[in-house]
Amino acid sequence: MKSNIIHLDQENLSYYSIAIGFFDGLHLGHQALFKEVLKGTGIPSILTFTRNEKERTKNSPLLILGEKERNQLLQLFQIEQEFILPFTEELMHLSYQDFISFLKRLHPKDIVVGDDFCFGYQAKGRATDLLVLEQEGIHIHIVNIIESLGKKISTSQIKEEIQNGNIKLVNQELGYPYFLQGEVIHGLQNGKKLGFPTANIQLDPKRVKLKDGVYKTRTIIEGKEYPSMSNIGNHPTISELDESILETHIIGFDQDIYGKEIQVYFDDFIREQTKFSTKEALIEQLNQDLLKCNKKEAD
Repeated sequence: MKSNIIHLDQENLSYYSIAIGFFDGLHLGHQALFKEVLKGTGIPSILTFTRNEKERTKNSPLLILGEKERNQLLQLFQIEQEFILPFTEELMHLSYQDFISFLKRLHPKDIVVGDDFCFGYQAKGRATDLLVLEQEGIHIHIVNIIESLGKKISTSQIKEEIQNGNIKLVNQELGYPYFLQGEVIHGLQNGKKLGFPTANIQLDPKRVKLKDGVYKTRTIIEGKEYPSMSNIGNHPTISELDESILETHIIGFDQDIYGKEIQVYFDDFIREQTKFSTKEALIEQLNQDLLKCNKKEAD
């Protein structure tokens, strides 16, 4: 997928079908826009906004996806081009009429937005205001809101569910299994001493943090999938850390993978992080957790 930061005077997008949004999480609502884009006559693309400008603010929102994970998923969803608008003061104060004029100058084949799409200064522009562009031969597609359990699927709601450890609901609303990835780093070897060696990954501080606890997971190593049990936390029973990390016990795997990148997919929440009184109690609980991770959904 190609990425390009564009400016308000650029006029070279005449062969693109474009979905507009911030697109953090790439959840089912976003995917509905992508499916509509793929029906268009131009190259499937998105128009979004720089994250770094948002991150300069004091109350910068944490993200569901890191940049690398987001780009991987965009390719999976067959988005070939990403056009990025700098999220500047100028853009923030652009009237919705001027934003429509900007879109007109791009001459896209199709524009796709959700029916809750707002734009322009103070979000005064609505999705239906874009219909004026059809007079210029630009096809406007307004997609209905996707709901889950009777509520609109939203990025903010998914963030809350991630923080609460509601991983099954997160996966349902994302439309794909939530995952973390990174390079395997050296740890304190406490898991190995307990009989549960782990592959450790540092958590991305820019991403919303998944609730501390034990999870049923699957781990991808060099394209091969393994069942696994993962813990997010600071292991309070032994050698408590200042910050939480991801520790994954890969079932039936004993190779050296330090320095390699792995992906950990989360399927279910097993239990809360707990401080045990003895190592023996921790080992007993880990064995019970492992049984749950090995249990099939149909059982």
